[in-house]
Amino acid sequence: MKLAADIHANIVAEGSAVLRTQIQQLKKDNSELLNTALANEGLKRVKVKLDQSEVEMNKLRSDLTELQSENNKLRLALHTQKETNAPVKSLPGASSRELEELRHENHQLQFKLKQYSQMSELAKMLQESHKSLVQTNDHLLKEINEMRSCTNKTNGHS
Repeated sequence: MKLAADIHANIVAEGSAVLRTQIQQLKKDNSELLNTALANEGLKRVKVKLDQSEVEMNKLRSDLTELQSENNKLRLALHTQKETNAPVKSLPGASSRELEELRHENHQLQFKLKQYSQMSELAKMLQESHKSLVQTNDHLLKEINEMRSCTNKTNGHS
């Protein structure tokens, strides 16, 4: 009877050790999955910012096209003015108020052009960041899958 009790105690001890090992592995896997989930949330935030930047960049592109058209008109007017040797303050058919409005509009266009350039650079940086996060996420998922594969093989051979 003592032999049966000892065998039973050994089986329970071995089973407990296996269960503890499996619990530790599950805790580790859970932690890795949590880290992956957090990385995915970061990717989602970057994607949202990237989408917002893209919308803003498209708007700025449209503004830039309009501004370039206006700029071409102003250049033509300036060229015409230079050919006729008229003073800068008196374009044909333009009042001083209109000239001041044109200067102000030109200043705004230059500012928007600078914004467009900055938004383009930001979009490029966000795209690079997004790419890096995706690569990191893929790498982490691959490592988790490899660990699970190794754990399953180890548990299957025991």
